[in-house]
Amino acid sequence: MIILCGSLISMMKTHVLSHISPLYGRRTAQIRLSPLKFTDIMKTNSNKSFEQLVEVYSVTGGVKKLRKL
Repeated sequence: MIILCGSLISMMKTHVLSHISPLYGRRTAQIRLSPLKFTDIMKTNSNKSFEQLVEVYSVTGGVKKLRKL
């Protein structure tokens, strides 16, 4: 199993989803994730101050960082 993710849609279409890509036709699912709303981030991060949450949200744009397991 391989999971690919990226934010540069044109590159993903050209190099992963196009007819000339070696991975063409092997995709079994595609999920389009939307950024989190600021209010959702406030609800899940009650241990941080409002200022910290604004700072994090302004840098990430609502896209949470994946944590290494």
